[in-house]
Amino acid sequence: MLESEATYDRLSVISTAVFMVLYVECMMLVAIFLDTEILAVKIALLIIIPLILILATIFAPSRFILTDDMLVVKGLVGSVKVPYVEISEAQFKPEEWSLWKLRFCSSFGYLGWWGPSWDRKYGKFSMYVTNGHNLVVVKTKVGKMYWISPSRPEEFVGKLNEARKR
Repeated sequence: MLESEATYDRLSVISTAVFMVLYVECMMLVAIFLDTEILAVKIALLIIIPLILILATIFAPSRFILTDDMLVVKGLVGSVKVPYVEISEAQFKPEEWSLWKLRFCSSFGYLGWWGPSWDRKYGKFSMYVTNGHNLVVVKTKVGKMYWISPSRPEEFVGKLNEARKR
């Protein structure tokens, strides 16, 4: 078993900070400028936006784990499990990381880039990346693809490829 933390690169930290600053500014504007007649809108914004940020925080990837029989992408709540028997290949591919390639990504940089994504070269894939310099691409036999970013990517790929050949 190998457990690897989801470390954050500078870009993830900056984008998360920008989200938080924008959130605080939006809340200040809501508090200052919305009339009390539109109290329902104010309450909705003061509840919905924090709820979205809380949900994003608890589902963001925190660890990448190789168990006896599967790859696990763990968040504070929930996890994504990919059995080794379903994996066709895993490669360390930091050269593939580029924000310009992304067309859709659920988190848009808040605590990294994770969620359903798409680019011209790979098509649809699931992204769980907190550090683009550590990008590992995992492909399954049925065509699913996962982008992950364990803290020690070369060691992680080596152990994953050993485990899936057993």
